[in-house]
Amino acid sequence: MTADVSHCVYFTDESVNVRRKINAGENCYSCTQCKKSFACQNGLSNHMSIHRSKYKCTECGKCCPNSSRLAEHCRRHTGEKPFECTFCSKRFTALRQLLAHIRNHGGQKPYSCEECEKRFSSHLSLRLHMNIHSGKYKCIECGKCCCNSQHLEDHGRSHSGEKPFLCTVCGKRFRSSRSLVRHGRNHSGDKPYSCDECEKRFPSLHFLYEHKNIHRGKYKCLECGKCCYNSQQLADHRRSHTGEKPFLCTVCSKQFRYASHLVEHSRIHSGEKPYKCHVCDKAFTHYRTLHGHMRVHTGDKPYMCHMCDKAFGHAPHLIAHMRIHTGEKPYKCSPCGRSFRNSSSLLQHKRRVHSK
Repeated sequence: MTADVSHCVYFTDESVNVRRKINAGENCYSCTQCKKSFACQNGLSNHMSIHRSKYKCTECGKCCPNSSRLAEHCRRHTGEKPFECTFCSKRFTALRQLLAHIRNHGGQKPYSCEECEKRFSSHLSLRLHMNIHSGKYKCIECGKCCCNSQHLEDHGRSHSGEKPFLCTVCGKRFRSSRSLVRHGRNHSGDKPYSCDECEKRFPSLHFLYEHKNIHRGKYKCLECGKCCYNSQQLADHRRSHTGEKPFLCTVCSKQFRYASHLVEHSRIHSGEKPYKCHVCDKAFTHYRTLHGHMRVHTGDKPYMCHMCDKAFGHAPHLIAHMRIHTGEKPYKCSPCGRSFRNSSSLLQHKRRVHSK
């Protein structure tokens, strides 16, 4: 029997070697005009056609291989973003950017890394990831490898402590512009990324991906079955079973289960109030306190009573209000046994009746 070889694909030693170099991030052929490098001679030859191209941007002089890529490039100068995501309304300058973005909503990741099997929604994301394996952008301080020069620069600030990006709303500072943009959505309430399993929404893809780990059960507590979104949250959760409190306050020796709780507690001793209201300049020790305070200025009342539609700016106020409907009176006067709906009414009663 003769084998049918009409549809077979043959790989030469040269093509296999080129693929290996691409995956390893080895670029041996450099352009003499812009110093960009490539893994094979053919890649360099295709690139050189750009320098001879008639499609040149009149704004910055960049040469493109064809008219469509030139039009796409020019949108970076004009700010035009004609391609809109129908899921979250995010807009893009290029169609291929939109298509790669849509895969994030569907969880599609067709491009996989041969080194670590991590998967990506676009070829560009895979190429950037390969820089981590090649060590192209490596921190000389700690050896951490980043995917591009910007991420390496941002990472470098973890050693220097520099935080040049300032939130004009709450005064919090960040090491990278990406972190500032994500943080800004906490103030605006913008959550463009939604989970396709439970429709919960998130301000960034990073939080969406971590949330999906809960549905997959990737970080599951063997004690109670709770699913966490990453290994750190799982480690923190396990302390609820062991009772361990490894974070110690050096001032008063109080112990905490979470590092973040120790940081917040330490401000009691230092008097630090890093979260400042940009409207009235009032300062707070915790971000969540500032977030609640801002409703005084915005008039936002997100906590609504489902029985009478009265709305409140803070959850404790709604809880206290609900006692009007339920008749619950949890605050009891020990001298006379009379009960009250809230602590302030109990205090007034004691002053009026029992302080004489």
